[in-house]
Amino acid sequence: MTPSQIKRTKWAKEFSKAVWLDTYEQAICYAATDPCEVTLRRTDEVPGIKWAIAYIDTDFWMDGFYTKKECTDLCHVMGWRIVK
Repeated sequence: MTPSQIKRTKWAKEFSKAVWLDTYEQAICYAATDPCEVTLRRTDEVPGIKWAIAYIDTDFWMDGFYTKKECTDLCHVMGWRIVK
């Protein structure tokens, strides 16, 4: 997806409400890479979030959810490749 297409997704609209502008722009850049590769990580850093989607080889969270399934569902919708 192009950055313009990504910015129209539900994920980007929700992400933009939750973070600073520079973090949002970085997330859009990462999401626009082809392929966008991410890892899923268990976490206890944020209350209510048990799983994080991190851009590959970084600590940058693309999103976080209570369940791993929610993470994999978003990755599928966004076309992000989950790597180990």
